[in-house]
Amino acid sequence: MSFKNIVSVTCTAFVFITLLSACSAGQRDELPDDPGNALMQQEDDVSNRKTTESPYNTMSGDDAFAAGRGNIIVYIWDKQLIRVNTDGSYRQVLLEDTIGRVCIYGDWIIYHKIAVATDPSRGIYRVRVDGSDNVQLTAQVATSLLVVDGWIYYIAYDAAHYMDWERALTIWRMRIDGTDRQQLYQGYYNCLSTDGRCLYFHDSTERRYLKAPLNGGEFSILVPAVKTNCRPQLADGWVYFVDGVDHSTYRIRTDGTDRMPFSYDDINVTGSGCDDFVYRSSVYYDNKIFGIASGESRELVPFLPRIIHVAGNHLLLENANGTALWLADLNGDNLILLERS
Repeated sequence: MSFKNIVSVTCTAFVFITLLSACSAGQRDELPDDPGNALMQQEDDVSNRKTTESPYNTMSGDDAFAAGRGNIIVYIWDKQLIRVNTDGSYRQVLLEDTIGRVCIYGDWIIYHKIAVATDPSRGIYRVRVDGSDNVQLTAQVATSLLVVDGWIYYIAYDAAHYMDWERALTIWRMRIDGTDRQQLYQGYYNCLSTDGRCLYFHDSTERRYLKAPLNGGEFSILVPAVKTNCRPQLADGWVYFVDGVDHSTYRIRTDGTDRMPFSYDDINVTGSGCDDFVYRSSVYYDNKIFGIASGESRELVPFLPRIIHVAGNHLLLENANGTALWLADLNGDNLILLERS
């Protein structure tokens, strides 16, 4: 059984990998007594980072099917929300439901429940990392989900205006308790990401990539022309994208400088990664890792994963036919089989 994705934008030449990092906050409530909690609480005491308790601040919300916090990872598998420690121990099924996206903020797991339009139980929820206090925050459909500094940012899909390119996919935010819900940007957007300081997203109508303040102020155009159906990705202060004019792959800094062609070993880098790596895509499968600082590229794991998700300081890799899920370090080492169906 593979991860579920209700809104996915793919490029015909490449499979895009979406970065998933966890969200951060200080420890507030007692957690279940298991070996992972001691390390997680210890990290909370020394961390004040905005979006993650690892050194990695880049975060994408489009395909948020796994998230990491300290020594804990949560992920979606076979209509279950599952928690596990990063060494593969203490596996716990927290919820059984049709869940589309998930991230962690402090003691809370934020997730999106998938349901038909007439079902009022659909929408964004929060639940504690032990599975208690499950509360609906909004019935809006979220096609992207991330959290920064106590605010949940998401792209809301409006089924009533699905053909309206001016307001079908709009960007919203609300506080972690569901209050102060605000529409920030109205349009037809996807690829919502953050570096903890700004929002980055793709304007599907104008086919451009935008940078915007977290509070909903005026946005700027970072990439004026992006190839149709190819998602730009954010990693370590760079945006990787396929140009809409010459269809070549480039990267550009998030301040708009140093735009340059970017390809490696005849495979264009169109995936994303954490603050150390970019996970590269071939035509169908993803099995390359590029060290941003070192400039070196190599095979990631000894099999062809269909999907790669970054969850905190670890990777979750789904095999080619979607029947197995593996846990690994960010560099591909220490593979652990988590699920098989």
